[in-house]
Amino acid sequence: YMEIIAPWMFMFWVMSPCNAIFITFRKQKTWFWLQTVVTFLRLGVFGWAYAINASPEWTLRAFVIATIVANVIIIALATHLTGRTWDSDSSQGASA
Repeated sequence: YMEIIAPWMFMFWVMSPCNAIFITFRKQKTWFWLQTVVTFLRLGVFGWAYAINASPEWTLRAFVIATIVANVIIIALATHLTGRTWDSDSSQGASA
């Protein structure tokens, strides 16, 4: 089971700085709704797995995939909030 949940555990480490961004930029309402949607998505995965009588391994994989997709969206929103882009010039600060 550990190899199935390893990506989910990695997302804990990646998401830690993103959580603070929503608080710093006073977007707690947005953060609340994102977490609410993610929670219902996770519960929906378990409900769907129960409905189709899925194996525990399949259910765990679906849960991890749904969580990772949701967390990638949250990371993208946090990046958007900071105003940073993926192609921003990192040498700009070094020349000042």
